Amino acid sequence: MNLNIEDIEKNLNNLLSDNKSNPDDPDINHHIGILYGQKGEYDLSATHLQKAIINKPECSEIWVSFIEVLFAFNKLDSVNDVVKEALYKSTNSALIFNTLGRLYYAKGNINAAEENLKLAIEHDPNLIQAFKTLGIIYKNKGEYNNSINYFREILDIEKNNYFAMSMLGENSDLLGNLDDAIIFYKRALELISDDKLKSIILSNLGNVYKKKGLYNESLEKHLKCLSIDSENHSFNNNIGSTYVALIKETTGELKVKNYLQAKNYFTKSIELKKDYLLAYSNLISLIISHNILNDLDEAIDIYDKAVLQDLVSDELYMLRADIYVIQGLFDDARDLYNKALNINPLSNAFVKLLDLDEFEINKNIVTKIEEHLNKNVLSENNYPQAFGMGKYYELQQKYDDSFNWYKKANDLYLSNEEHKLQMNRYDFVKQHEIIKKNVNKAFIERPNQFSNKSKKPIFIVGMPRSGTTLVEQILSSHSKVFGAGEINIINEKINTYYKENDFGKENEDLGVIYLDELERIYKNESIKSYERFCDKLPFNYMNIGVIKKIFPNCKIIHLKRNPIDVCFSIYSLYFVSHPWSYDMDLISKFYQEYQSLMKYWSNYFGDIYELEYEDLVKDNNEEIKKLLEYCELDYEDKCINYVENKRAVNTASNIQVRKKIYTTSINRWKDYQKHIPETWKEL
Repeated sequence: MNLNIEDIEKNLNNLLSDNKSNPDDPDINHHIGILYGQKGEYDLSATHLQKAIINKPECSEIWVSFIEVLFAFNKLDSVNDVVKEALYKSTNSALIFNTLGRLYYAKGNINAAEENLKLAIEHDPNLIQAFKTLGIIYKNKGEYNNSINYFREILDIEKNNYFAMSMLGENSDLLGNLDDAIIFYKRALELISDDKLKSIILSNLGNVYKKKGLYNESLEKHLKCLSIDSENHSFNNNIGSTYVALIKETTGELKVKNYLQAKNYFTKSIELKKDYLLAYSNLISLIISHNILNDLDEAIDIYDKAVLQDLVSDELYMLRADIYVIQGLFDDARDLYNKALNINPLSNAFVKLLDLDEFEINKNIVTKIEEHLNKNVLSENNYPQAFGMGKYYELQQKYDDSFNWYKKANDLYLSNEEHKLQMNRYDFVKQHEIIKKNVNKAFIERPNQFSNKSKKPIFIVGMPRSGTTLVEQILSSHSKVFGAGEINIINEKINTYYKENDFGKENEDLGVIYLDELERIYKNESIKSYERFCDKLPFNYMNIGVIKKIFPNCKIIHLKRNPIDVCFSIYSLYFVSHPWSYDMDLISKFYQEYQSLMKYWSNYFGDIYELEYEDLVKDNNEEIKKLLEYCELDYEDKCINYVENKRAVNTASNIQVRKKIYTTSINRWKDYQKHIPETWKEL
């Protein structure tokens, strides 16, 4: 029980009065010693506790109180002697060792804590508190299986221990064993009557459901938490995070609705706790990652508000630096990435600086990161660092070391259960088959009542890492062309058709929907004033048949690049949204499906402009002239000088397209020749 100073004084005066008539009473002296300790008066506390020990040396609880006082007042030089005497005279050695373990843990001396807690268990195999503390220690160390073992020991002693059940859920979650986590959390909920404790478990359960892709179940649990405590900032943040996950699964108006819901809940979380760093970070990250409403300026305002709250973190600095990169302000970005690295040498700022190619590698930082990655299971935060280590060794021209890190990063990503679920949900072979089945000759030749005659759209398609962003940067440098970036409108809508097998109905004016949505997204950009706009979503290569039905007068540019360079570039990059991109065999299979579909389209459409990436970077002036001619655009020098284009670029290639055309990426794969699978060489 925590007492205020008035209560302590009152109790102390009463006990001191009793002590006058019973000066040797060990129990009275014991409690007086505790109260003086709470008052911060060490000498008086120690005097009374020692007096209690003299008169009741067998009482382990008195020894424990004395040891606690020694720790509280940093009298650690005396601890060993006191403990030796306590173990010799008291009746409960387990209690002594457990106390030492707990106190050393609080002091941060983990080794001493472990040693004493294990001794406590040796003396009392049923001492739940010792198992609990050890379980927490191993969880915090990232040794989740060891932690699980200790919490299972607790259940053997006390089968309905809700805390052990809950911690088994947390450890299972951290190991990626999501089904086990759900079972343990549900059992814990059955054992809890307290609403506050129940809401914490419900929140954890909601997060696991989100990882499994069960977003409705996740929302249900998080909203139930909010019904228990509507003013909880953390619960609001969790709901926002679930809506972020839903954004990726929805299209059109529903996607926008989920985006706005995520923003609202993150904003509410900040309103409830003005200095809640995680909500600020999540809100800024949401806008940067999805930018559904082209509201990058709002992300900057949110960052500024966080700074006004004196919030400083490596993640916050990195997010603002990411915006600078999108804007092409690399010097500003570099400064903030370095600030982030100074705060946390293990932060992903290391990776970000490597991407800028001007980072002078601090070997001490590299060593720390490497040691950290080697001794820890790679979590979501560690994957980018592992890929970064691959790039670091590549820059050092140590290609075997580089490849080993790229492989480790990819393999560990694949080992995560959440990521396995993502892969299972995405059957790209079946998707390509459905496309060919539905977008057939009969479909293509059938008149379309909703055919849009607009010549504005220029669709830039191809595999990721094939040069699509570069081409958009070149074209958007033209005075008559607006660079709209990666617009997922058509792709999302058509994916709905695939799921519903609804190709034959054609009951929507998709062209108008697409153009209206584009106007809404870029409402402040006066997009109507441009003669052309670029949509450079690479995966629109799947939708060419439908795109040509919607916009028969559009331009389609197909970027082609050396297949092995494409595949290796994908394999060496942290592609969060492409689950197939972490497995070499799957990458080659995906590339084969892409090749097959592009050949399929070539049978029907002869006006697709095929541009070889290698030709573009070797003879860019001539190739740019040809490109402009195909797009029916007059030649402008600004297209050659595309690096001067100040438009925001929010893709994985946003750094590369700010540089003058270079050829060093051609045949990059040859440095890794012995690691390249035969399936890639056959593409």
